[in-house]
Amino acid sequence: MRVGRVILAVCLLSWVCTVMSCAATKQAKAEKQPDKANATREAPQGLIAAARAQCEELAGKLEELKASMDKLAADATRQAEAQSSRAEGLAARGKEAEALAAFNEAQRIYSDAIEKLEGISARPADLKENMTIDIGHGATMEFVLVRPGSFDMGSSNEDSDEVPVHRVNITKPFYMGKYVVTQKQWQAVMGNNPSRFYIGENMPVEYVSWPDSQEFLAVLAKVAPGHQYRMPTEAEWEYACRAGTTGKYYFDSAAGMGTLHENSWTDTNSHNELHPVGEKLPNPLGLYDMHGDVWEWCSDWYASNYYQESPADDPQGPSGGQERVLRGGSFANPGEYGSSADRGFQDPMARRNNYGLRVVFNAASAGAAEPAQREETTAEDLAMSGRALIIDGKYKEAEFQLQRAVQKDPGLFYAWSWLGWSQYFQGKSEDATASFEKCTSLNPSDWGALDGLGWVAKRQGRTDDAIKYWEELGSQGDYRGERWTPTAPEGLGDVAMEKGDYQEALRCYKLSEFDFRSFQG
Repeated sequence: MRVGRVILAVCLLSWVCTVMSCAATKQAKAEKQPDKANATREAPQGLIAAARAQCEELAGKLEELKASMDKLAADATRQAEAQSSRAEGLAARGKEAEALAAFNEAQRIYSDAIEKLEGISARPADLKENMTIDIGHGATMEFVLVRPGSFDMGSSNEDSDEVPVHRVNITKPFYMGKYVVTQKQWQAVMGNNPSRFYIGENMPVEYVSWPDSQEFLAVLAKVAPGHQYRMPTEAEWEYACRAGTTGKYYFDSAAGMGTLHENSWTDTNSHNELHPVGEKLPNPLGLYDMHGDVWEWCSDWYASNYYQESPADDPQGPSGGQERVLRGGSFANPGEYGSSADRGFQDPMARRNNYGLRVVFNAASAGAAEPAQREETTAEDLAMSGRALIIDGKYKEAEFQLQRAVQKDPGLFYAWSWLGWSQYFQGKSEDATASFEKCTSLNPSDWGALDGLGWVAKRQGRTDDAIKYWEELGSQGDYRGERWTPTAPEGLGDVAMEKGDYQEALRCYKLSEFDFRSFQG
Protein backbone atom coordinates (compact mmCIF):
# COMPACT_ATOMS: atom_id res chain seq x y z
CA MET A 1 0.00 0.00 0.00
CA ARG A 2 1.32 3.39 -0.84
CA VAL A 3 1.36 4.69 2.74
CA GLY A 4 2.31 8.30 2.02
CA ARG A 5 -0.55 8.79 -0.41
CA VAL A 6 -2.95 6.98 1.87
CA ILE A 7 -2.09 9.34 4.73
CA LEU A 8 -2.48 12.43 2.60
CA ALA A 9 -5.68 11.28 0.98
CA VAL A 10 -7.34 10.27 4.25
CA CYS A 11 -6.38 13.43 6.08
CA LEU A 12 -7.39 15.72 3.23
CA LEU A 13 -10.74 14.04 2.85
CA SER A 14 -11.31 13.98 6.60
CA TRP A 15 -10.65 17.70 6.57
CA VAL A 16 -13.32 18.18 3.92
CA CYS A 17 -15.65 16.03 5.98
CA THR A 18 -14.97 18.13 9.03
CA VAL A 19 -15.76 21.36 7.21
CA MET A 20 -18.89 19.99 5.91
CA SER A 21 -20.11 18.26 9.06
CA CYS A 22 -19.43 20.76 11.52
CA ALA A 23 -0.58 34.50 45.73
CA ALA A 24 0.55 36.73 46.90
CA THR A 25 4.02 36.32 48.63
CA LYS A 26 3.90 35.56 52.37
CA GLN A 27 4.46 38.73 54.44
CA ALA A 28 7.32 38.88 56.93
CA LYS A 29 6.33 38.08 60.46
CA ALA A 30 6.86 41.64 61.63
CA GLU A 31 3.79 42.00 63.77
CA LYS A 32 4.80 43.15 67.23
CA GLN A 33 3.78 40.93 70.09
CA PRO A 34 1.94 42.63 72.94
CA ASP A 35 4.28 44.59 75.16
CA LYS A 36 4.13 42.60 78.38
CA ALA A 37 5.64 45.46 80.33
CA ASN A 38 2.72 47.70 79.41
CA ALA A 39 0.03 45.03 79.31
CA THR A 40 -2.58 45.44 81.97
CA ARG A 41 -2.94 42.33 84.06
CA GLU A 42 -6.59 43.22 84.45
CA ALA A 43 -7.38 43.21 80.69
CA PRO A 44 -11.02 44.07 80.03
CA GLN A 45 -13.20 41.04 79.53
CA GLY A 46 -14.57 42.71 76.38
CA LEU A 47 -11.10 42.54 74.80
CA ILE A 48 -10.90 38.82 75.59
CA ALA A 49 -14.34 38.28 74.08
CA ALA A 50 -13.40 40.18 70.94
CA ALA A 51 -10.18 38.17 70.55
CA ARG A 52 -12.12 34.95 71.06
CA ALA A 53 -14.70 36.00 68.45
CA GLN A 54 -11.94 36.88 65.98
CA CYS A 55 -10.39 33.44 66.40
CA GLU A 56 -13.76 31.82 65.83
CA GLU A 57 -14.30 33.86 62.67
CA LEU A 58 -10.85 32.95 61.33
CA ALA A 59 -11.38 29.30 62.23
CA GLY A 60 -14.60 29.29 60.21
CA LYS A 61 -12.86 30.79 57.18
CA LEU A 62 -10.03 28.28 57.44
CA GLU A 63 -12.54 25.43 57.56
CA GLU A 64 -13.96 26.55 54.21
CA LEU A 65 -10.50 26.46 52.62
CA LYS A 66 -9.31 23.26 54.26
CA ALA A 67 -10.21 21.10 51.27
CA SER A 68 -7.67 22.99 49.14
CA MET A 69 -4.77 21.63 51.11
CA ASP A 70 -5.72 19.27 53.89
CA LYS A 71 -2.34 18.79 55.46
CA LEU A 72 -1.49 22.48 55.70
CA ALA A 73 -4.93 23.31 57.05
CA ALA A 74 -4.83 20.44 59.54
CA ASP A 75 -1.41 21.44 60.88
CA ALA A 76 -2.45 25.07 61.22
CA THR A 77 -5.72 24.14 62.90
CA ARG A 78 -3.94 21.87 65.36
CA GLN A 79 -1.40 24.55 66.30
CA ALA A 80 -3.97 27.34 66.52
CA GLU A 81 -6.40 25.26 68.56
CA ALA A 82 -3.60 24.43 70.98
CA GLN A 83 -2.92 28.14 71.41
CA SER A 84 -6.62 28.88 71.84
CA SER A 85 -6.98 26.13 74.43
CA ARG A 86 -3.96 27.48 76.26
CA ALA A 87 -5.48 30.95 76.12
CA GLU A 88 -8.76 29.71 77.61
CA GLY A 89 -6.87 28.08 80.45
CA LEU A 90 -4.90 31.23 81.14
CA ALA A 91 -8.06 33.33 81.06
CA ALA A 92 -9.76 30.96 83.51
CA ARG A 93 -6.84 31.40 85.93
CA GLY A 94 -7.10 35.17 85.67
CA LYS A 95 -3.97 35.62 83.52
CA GLU A 96 -5.67 37.86 81.02
CA ALA A 97 -2.55 39.43 79.48
CA GLU A 98 -0.97 36.04 78.77
CA ALA A 99 -4.31 34.75 77.49
CA LEU A 100 -4.53 37.69 75.10
CA ALA A 101 -1.00 36.96 73.83
CA ALA A 102 -1.94 33.31 73.23
CA PHE A 103 -5.06 34.32 71.34
CA ASN A 104 -2.94 36.69 69.22
CA GLU A 105 -0.60 33.82 68.37
CA ALA A 106 -3.58 31.65 67.36
CA GLN A 107 -4.80 34.47 65.13
CA ARG A 108 -1.37 34.70 63.48
CA ILE A 109 -1.32 30.95 62.78
CA TYR A 110 -4.81 31.04 61.30
CA SER A 111 -4.03 34.14 59.20
CA ASP A 112 -0.81 32.70 57.78
CA ALA A 113 -2.55 29.46 56.84
CA ILE A 114 -5.48 31.28 55.23
CA GLU A 115 -3.14 33.46 53.17
CA LYS A 116 -1.35 30.38 51.85
CA LEU A 117 -4.53 28.46 51.16
CA GLU A 118 -6.15 31.37 49.37
CA GLY A 119 -3.13 31.57 47.08
CA ILE A 120 -3.20 27.82 46.46
CA SER A 121 -6.91 27.49 45.82
CA ALA A 122 -7.30 30.67 43.77
CA ARG A 123 -8.18 30.17 40.11
CA PRO A 124 -8.04 33.70 38.68
CA ALA A 125 -10.07 34.05 35.54
CA ASP A 126 -7.13 35.54 33.65
CA LEU A 127 -4.86 32.52 34.14
CA LYS A 128 -4.89 30.58 30.89
CA GLU A 129 -3.66 27.02 30.59
CA ASN A 130 -1.31 28.02 27.77
CA MET A 131 0.36 31.28 26.79
CA THR A 132 2.40 32.27 23.76
CA ILE A 133 4.62 35.32 23.97
CA ASP A 134 6.01 37.12 20.94
CA ILE A 135 9.72 37.81 21.47
CA GLY A 136 10.32 39.41 18.08
CA HIS A 137 12.21 38.48 14.92
CA GLY A 138 9.58 35.90 14.06
CA ALA A 139 10.08 33.95 17.29
CA THR A 140 7.67 33.11 20.08
CA MET A 141 7.87 31.26 23.40
CA GLU A 142 5.14 28.91 24.59
CA PHE A 143 4.34 28.46 28.26
CA VAL A 144 2.20 26.01 30.25
CA LEU A 145 0.43 26.92 33.49
CA VAL A 146 1.59 24.95 36.53
CA ARG A 147 -0.98 25.22 39.30
CA PRO A 148 -0.10 25.04 43.02
CA GLY A 149 -0.10 21.79 44.93
CA SER A 150 1.94 19.42 47.06
CA PHE A 151 4.20 16.50 46.21
CA ASP A 152 6.81 14.19 47.71
CA MET A 153 10.22 15.50 46.62
CA GLY A 154 13.27 13.28 46.38
CA SER A 155 13.66 9.52 46.27
CA SER A 156 14.34 6.65 48.66
CA ASN A 157 17.82 6.06 47.22
CA GLU A 158 19.71 6.22 50.49
CA ASP A 159 23.13 6.50 48.83
CA SER A 160 22.26 9.75 47.10
CA ASP A 161 21.57 13.41 47.76
CA GLU A 162 17.88 12.76 47.00
CA VAL A 163 17.03 11.81 50.61
CA PRO A 164 15.01 12.14 52.63
CA VAL A 165 11.79 12.10 50.66
CA HIS A 166 9.92 15.12 52.00
CA ARG A 167 6.62 16.84 51.43
CA VAL A 168 6.85 20.12 49.52
CA ASN A 169 4.10 22.67 48.95
CA ILE A 170 4.20 24.83 45.81
CA THR A 171 1.91 27.59 46.97
CA LYS A 172 1.72 29.86 43.92
CA PRO A 173 0.93 29.21 40.25
CA PHE A 174 3.61 29.80 37.65
CA TYR A 175 4.15 29.38 33.92
CA MET A 176 6.91 27.12 32.64
CA GLY A 177 8.35 26.95 29.15
CA LYS A 178 6.74 24.23 27.10
CA TYR A 179 10.20 23.58 25.66
CA VAL A 180 13.73 24.45 26.67
CA VAL A 181 15.01 27.66 25.09
CA THR A 182 15.87 27.06 21.43
CA GLN A 183 18.66 28.59 19.37
CA LYS A 184 16.10 30.58 17.38
CA GLN A 185 14.68 32.07 20.58
CA TRP A 186 18.12 32.90 21.97
CA GLN A 187 19.11 34.54 18.68
CA ALA A 188 15.90 36.60 18.65
CA VAL A 189 16.55 37.91 22.17
CA MET A 190 20.35 38.20 22.34
CA GLY A 191 21.28 38.66 18.70
CA ASN A 192 23.79 35.79 18.85
CA ASN A 193 23.94 32.02 19.15
CA PRO A 194 26.38 30.63 21.74
CA SER A 195 25.82 27.03 20.62
CA ARG A 196 29.02 25.44 19.30
CA PHE A 197 28.28 21.83 18.57
CA TYR A 198 24.76 21.33 17.21
CA ILE A 199 23.32 24.13 15.12
CA GLY A 200 19.65 24.46 14.20
CA GLU A 201 16.77 26.83 14.92
CA ASN A 202 14.75 24.24 16.84
CA MET A 203 17.76 22.77 18.61
CA PRO A 204 18.06 23.61 22.31
CA VAL A 205 20.54 26.40 22.90
CA GLU A 206 23.64 24.84 24.44
CA TYR A 207 27.02 25.84 25.79
CA VAL A 208 25.43 28.39 28.16
CA SER A 209 26.51 28.99 31.75
CA TRP A 210 24.32 30.01 34.67
CA PRO A 211 25.30 33.71 34.33
CA ASP A 212 24.71 33.49 30.55
CA SER A 213 21.21 32.27 31.31
CA GLN A 214 20.60 35.08 33.79
CA GLU A 215 21.65 37.62 31.17
CA PHE A 216 19.23 36.08 28.68
CA LEU A 217 16.39 36.40 31.20
CA ALA A 218 17.22 40.04 31.88
CA VAL A 219 17.21 40.93 28.18
CA LEU A 220 14.05 38.88 27.63
CA ALA A 221 12.29 41.07 30.21
CA LYS A 222 13.10 44.09 28.05
CA VAL A 223 12.20 42.42 24.75
CA ALA A 224 8.88 41.04 26.04
CA PRO A 225 7.99 43.12 29.12
CA GLY A 226 5.23 42.35 31.56
CA HIS A 227 6.64 39.23 33.23
CA GLN A 228 9.34 38.42 35.79
CA TYR A 229 11.24 35.82 33.83
CA ARG A 230 13.49 33.52 35.82
CA MET A 231 14.80 29.99 36.12
CA PRO A 232 12.69 27.49 38.04
CA THR A 233 13.65 26.56 41.55
CA GLU A 234 14.72 22.97 41.95
CA ALA A 235 11.44 22.22 43.73
CA GLU A 236 9.36 23.85 40.99
CA TRP A 237 11.26 21.89 38.35
CA GLU A 238 10.65 18.52 40.02
CA TYR A 239 7.02 19.37 40.77
CA ALA A 240 6.40 20.28 37.12
CA CYS A 241 8.33 17.28 35.84
CA ARG A 242 6.39 14.83 37.98
CA ALA A 243 3.08 16.48 37.07
CA GLY A 244 1.26 14.51 39.73
CA THR A 245 3.11 11.23 39.14
CA THR A 246 5.20 9.41 41.73
CA GLY A 247 7.46 7.07 39.78
CA LYS A 248 11.11 7.32 38.84
CA TYR A 249 10.00 8.99 35.61
CA TYR A 250 6.74 10.77 34.91
CA PHE A 251 5.66 8.01 32.53
CA ASP A 252 6.17 5.21 35.10
CA SER A 253 2.87 5.95 36.84
CA ALA A 254 0.95 7.57 34.01
CA ALA A 255 -0.94 5.10 31.84
CA GLY A 256 -0.26 5.30 28.14
CA MET A 257 2.75 7.61 28.49
CA GLY A 258 5.16 5.26 26.69
CA THR A 259 8.72 4.18 27.41
CA LEU A 260 11.97 5.96 28.25
CA HIS A 261 12.94 6.03 24.57
CA GLU A 262 9.57 7.49 23.60
CA ASN A 263 9.89 10.26 26.19
CA SER A 264 13.54 11.24 26.24
CA TRP A 265 16.87 11.49 24.43
CA THR A 266 19.55 9.66 26.43
CA ASP A 267 22.84 7.96 25.67
CA THR A 268 21.01 4.83 24.51
CA ASN A 269 19.02 6.38 21.67
CA SER A 270 20.52 9.80 20.86
CA HIS A 271 23.58 8.57 18.91
CA ASN A 272 25.43 10.98 21.20
CA GLU A 273 23.83 13.97 19.50
CA LEU A 274 21.52 16.77 20.55
CA HIS A 275 18.03 16.67 19.05
CA PRO A 276 15.40 19.32 18.21
CA VAL A 277 12.90 20.15 20.92
CA GLY A 278 9.50 18.48 21.03
CA GLU A 279 10.32 15.27 19.19
CA LYS A 280 9.47 13.05 22.16
CA LEU A 281 6.22 12.72 24.06
CA PRO A 282 5.31 15.43 26.58
CA ASN A 283 4.63 14.84 30.24
CA PRO A 284 1.05 14.99 31.61
CA LEU A 285 1.25 18.80 31.87
CA GLY A 286 2.27 19.12 28.23
CA LEU A 287 5.95 19.92 28.94
CA TYR A 288 8.46 18.45 26.49
CA ASP A 289 11.96 17.05 27.05
CA MET A 290 11.84 17.11 30.85
CA HIS A 291 13.86 13.89 30.69
CA GLY A 292 17.06 14.07 28.63
CA ASP A 293 18.38 16.10 25.66
CA VAL A 294 19.94 18.98 27.70
CA TRP A 295 20.55 19.62 31.38
CA GLU A 296 18.50 22.58 32.60
CA TRP A 297 19.89 25.18 34.99
CA CYS A 298 17.83 25.89 38.12
CA SER A 299 18.04 28.97 40.33
CA ASP A 300 19.20 27.10 43.47
CA TRP A 301 22.63 26.75 44.94
CA TYR A 302 23.47 23.08 45.49
CA ALA A 303 24.01 21.33 48.82
CA SER A 304 24.02 17.55 49.14
CA ASN A 305 22.27 17.64 52.53
CA TYR A 306 19.74 20.37 51.70
CA TYR A 307 16.75 18.02 51.84
CA GLN A 308 17.42 17.43 55.52
CA GLU A 309 16.61 21.07 56.29
CA SER A 310 14.47 22.15 53.34
CA PRO A 311 11.35 24.12 54.29
CA ALA A 312 8.02 22.66 53.29
CA ASP A 313 6.73 25.75 51.48
CA ASP A 314 8.35 26.93 48.22
CA PRO A 315 11.96 25.96 49.03
CA GLN A 316 14.50 28.25 47.35
CA GLY A 317 17.66 26.23 48.01
CA PRO A 318 20.63 27.06 50.26
CA SER A 319 21.61 30.69 50.80
CA GLY A 320 24.99 30.10 49.18
CA GLY A 321 27.33 27.51 47.74
CA GLN A 322 29.87 26.70 45.05
CA GLU A 323 27.69 24.91 42.49
CA ARG A 324 24.29 25.54 40.96
CA VAL A 325 21.65 22.86 40.43
CA LEU A 326 21.05 21.24 37.04
CA ARG A 327 18.07 18.99 36.33
CA GLY A 328 16.79 16.63 33.64
CA GLY A 329 19.83 14.77 32.33
CA SER A 330 20.92 14.93 28.70
CA PHE A 331 21.50 13.09 25.44
CA ALA A 332 24.99 12.12 26.65
CA ASN A 333 23.90 10.59 29.98
CA PRO A 334 22.17 7.39 31.12
CA GLY A 335 18.43 7.63 31.56
CA GLU A 336 18.57 7.59 35.36
CA TYR A 337 20.47 10.91 35.30
CA GLY A 338 17.29 12.46 33.95
CA SER A 339 14.87 10.89 36.40
CA SER A 340 12.35 13.11 38.14
CA ALA A 341 14.34 13.22 41.39
CA ASP A 342 17.94 13.15 40.11
CA ARG A 343 20.01 16.17 41.16
CA GLY A 344 22.85 17.44 39.01
CA PHE A 345 25.20 20.26 39.97
CA GLN A 346 28.03 22.21 38.41
CA ASP A 347 30.18 25.31 38.70
CA PRO A 348 27.82 28.09 37.55
CA MET A 349 30.50 29.38 35.16
CA ALA A 350 30.67 26.04 33.34
CA ARG A 351 29.60 25.78 29.71
CA ARG A 352 28.94 22.39 28.11
CA ASN A 353 27.40 21.12 24.89
CA ASN A 354 24.52 19.66 26.92
CA TYR A 355 23.71 22.60 29.24
CA GLY A 356 20.60 24.67 28.50
CA LEU A 357 17.73 26.36 30.29
CA ARG A 358 13.95 26.52 30.59
CA VAL A 359 12.15 29.78 31.42
CA VAL A 360 9.43 30.29 34.02
CA PHE A 361 7.57 33.32 35.33
CA ASN A 362 5.10 33.90 38.13
CA ALA A 363 1.47 33.59 37.10
CA ALA A 364 0.67 36.64 39.22
CA SER A 365 2.50 38.75 36.64
CA ALA A 366 0.27 37.54 33.81
CA GLY A 367 -2.16 40.35 32.95
CA ALA A 368 -5.51 39.51 31.45
CA ALA A 369 -4.94 42.02 28.67
CA GLU A 370 -1.65 40.52 27.44
CA PRO A 371 -1.93 40.58 23.63
CA ALA A 372 0.16 37.45 23.27
CA GLN A 373 -2.00 35.41 25.61
CA ARG A 374 -4.01 32.53 24.14
CA GLU A 375 -7.11 30.74 25.28
CA GLU A 376 -6.88 27.25 26.68
CA THR A 377 -6.11 24.66 24.04
CA THR A 378 -9.41 23.30 22.72
CA ALA A 379 -10.25 19.78 21.59
CA GLU A 380 -10.42 21.08 18.02
CA ASP A 381 -6.90 22.54 18.36
CA LEU A 382 -5.59 19.23 19.65
CA ALA A 383 -7.32 17.31 16.85
CA MET A 384 -5.84 19.56 14.17
CA SER A 385 -2.42 19.19 15.75
CA GLY A 386 -2.83 15.41 15.66
CA ARG A 387 -3.89 15.50 12.03
CA ALA A 388 -0.78 17.52 11.13
CA LEU A 389 1.39 14.98 12.93
CA ILE A 390 -0.19 12.15 10.91
CA ILE A 391 0.70 13.96 7.70
CA ASP A 392 4.26 14.32 9.00
CA GLY A 393 4.41 10.59 9.73
CA LYS A 394 4.65 11.12 13.52
CA TYR A 395 2.00 8.58 14.40
CA LYS A 396 2.83 8.06 18.09
CA GLU A 397 2.82 11.79 18.80
CA ALA A 398 -0.39 12.13 16.78
CA GLU A 399 -2.07 9.42 18.82
CA PHE A 400 -1.17 11.20 22.06
CA GLN A 401 -2.60 14.54 20.87
CA LEU A 402 -5.75 12.94 19.49
CA GLN A 403 -6.33 11.01 22.71
CA ARG A 404 -6.19 14.32 24.54
CA ALA A 405 -8.67 15.74 22.03
CA VAL A 406 -11.27 13.01 22.54
CA GLN A 407 -10.81 13.19 26.31
CA LYS A 408 -11.70 16.89 26.16
CA ASP A 409 -14.61 16.33 23.77
CA PRO A 410 -15.72 12.68 23.37
CA GLY A 411 -18.29 13.80 20.78
CA LEU A 412 -15.71 15.16 18.34
CA PHE A 413 -16.24 12.42 15.76
CA TYR A 414 -13.52 13.36 13.29
CA ALA A 415 -10.92 13.27 16.09
CA TRP A 416 -11.88 9.61 16.65
CA SER A 417 -11.38 8.95 12.94
CA TRP A 418 -7.93 10.54 12.91
CA LEU A 419 -7.07 8.73 16.15
CA GLY A 420 -7.94 5.46 14.39
CA TRP A 421 -5.58 6.28 11.52
CA SER A 422 -2.74 7.19 13.89
CA GLN A 423 -3.19 3.78 15.52
CA TYR A 424 -3.58 1.95 12.20
CA PHE A 425 -0.21 3.17 10.95
CA GLN A 426 1.42 1.93 14.15
CA GLY A 427 -0.02 -1.54 13.57
CA LYS A 428 -2.53 -1.23 16.41
CA SER A 429 -5.40 -2.85 14.56
CA GLU A 430 -7.66 -3.47 17.56
CA ASP A 431 -7.25 0.05 18.91
CA ALA A 432 -7.81 1.48 15.43
CA THR A 433 -11.00 -0.56 15.02
CA ALA A 434 -12.33 0.72 18.35
CA SER A 435 -11.60 4.33 17.37
CA PHE A 436 -13.12 3.99 13.90
CA GLU A 437 -16.23 2.34 15.35
CA LYS A 438 -16.58 5.11 17.93
CA CYS A 439 -16.45 7.61 15.07
CA THR A 440 -19.13 5.81 13.05
CA SER A 441 -21.34 5.56 16.15
CA LEU A 442 -21.24 9.36 16.28
CA ASN A 443 -21.37 9.91 12.53
CA PRO A 444 -22.33 6.73 10.57
CA SER A 445 -21.37 8.28 7.23
CA ASP A 446 -17.85 9.39 8.15
CA TRP A 447 -15.81 8.45 5.09
CA GLY A 448 -12.44 8.31 6.84
CA ALA A 449 -13.66 5.89 9.51
CA LEU A 450 -15.41 3.57 7.02
CA ASP A 451 -12.30 3.55 4.86
CA GLY A 452 -10.17 2.80 7.93
CA LEU A 453 -12.39 -0.10 8.95
CA GLY A 454 -11.91 -1.50 5.46
CA TRP A 455 -8.13 -1.33 5.68
CA VAL A 456 -8.07 -2.89 9.15
CA ALA A 457 -10.26 -5.74 7.91
CA LYS A 458 -7.99 -6.29 4.90
CA ARG A 459 -4.91 -6.33 7.12
CA GLN A 460 -6.55 -8.96 9.30
CA GLY A 461 -7.47 -11.11 6.28
CA ARG A 462 -11.18 -10.34 6.48
CA THR A 463 -11.49 -9.55 2.80
CA ASP A 464 -15.28 -9.80 2.65
CA ASP A 465 -15.62 -7.33 5.52
CA ALA A 466 -13.19 -4.97 3.83
CA ILE A 467 -15.21 -5.06 0.61
CA LYS A 468 -18.40 -4.45 2.61
CA TYR A 469 -16.99 -1.30 4.23
CA TRP A 470 -15.59 0.03 0.98
CA GLU A 471 -18.77 -0.64 -0.96
CA GLU A 472 -20.79 1.04 1.78
CA LEU A 473 -18.49 3.99 1.39
CA GLY A 474 -18.93 3.96 -2.36
CA SER A 475 -22.72 3.76 -2.06
CA GLN A 476 -22.77 7.18 -0.40
CA GLY A 477 -21.80 8.89 -3.62
CA ASP A 478 -20.89 8.37 -7.25
CA TYR A 479 -19.32 4.92 -7.53
CA ARG A 480 -17.07 6.35 -10.22
CA GLY A 481 -15.12 8.33 -7.70
CA GLU A 482 -16.60 11.76 -7.22
CA ARG A 483 -17.09 11.15 -3.51
CA TRP A 484 -14.82 8.21 -3.01
CA THR A 485 -11.80 8.42 -0.75
CA PRO A 486 -8.99 7.54 -3.15
CA THR A 487 -7.73 4.82 -0.81
CA ALA A 488 -11.00 2.83 -0.81
CA PRO A 489 -10.96 1.88 -4.52
CA GLU A 490 -7.24 1.30 -4.13
CA GLY A 491 -8.06 -1.28 -1.47
CA LEU A 492 -10.64 -2.88 -3.76
CA GLY A 493 -7.97 -2.90 -6.45
CA ASP A 494 -5.58 -4.72 -4.14
CA VAL A 495 -8.27 -7.31 -3.40
CA ALA A 496 -8.92 -7.78 -7.13
CA MET A 497 -5.18 -8.21 -7.77
CA GLU A 498 -5.00 -10.90 -5.11
CA LYS A 499 -7.86 -12.70 -6.88
CA GLY A 500 -6.18 -12.35 -10.27
CA ASP A 501 -8.92 -10.07 -11.64
CA TYR A 502 -6.59 -7.58 -13.31
CA GLN A 503 -9.29 -5.74 -15.25
CA GLU A 504 -11.22 -4.98 -12.05
CA ALA A 505 -7.98 -4.02 -10.34
CA LEU A 506 -7.14 -1.63 -13.15
CA ARG A 507 -10.61 -0.06 -12.99
CA CYS A 508 -10.33 0.44 -9.22
CA TYR A 509 -6.84 1.84 -9.41
CA LYS A 510 -8.07 4.35 -11.98
CA LEU A 511 -10.78 5.40 -9.53
CA SER A 512 -8.18 5.77 -6.82
CA GLU A 513 -6.44 8.48 -8.85
CA PHE A 514 -3.09 6.83 -8.21
CA ASP A 515 -0.60 5.85 -10.89
CA PHE A 516 -1.92 2.62 -12.46
CA ARG A 517 0.45 2.34 -15.41
CA SER A 518 2.46 -0.41 -13.74
CA PHE A 519 -0.59 -2.68 -13.85
CA GLN A 520 -1.22 -2.39 -17.59
CA GLY A 521 -0.56 -5.51 -19.66
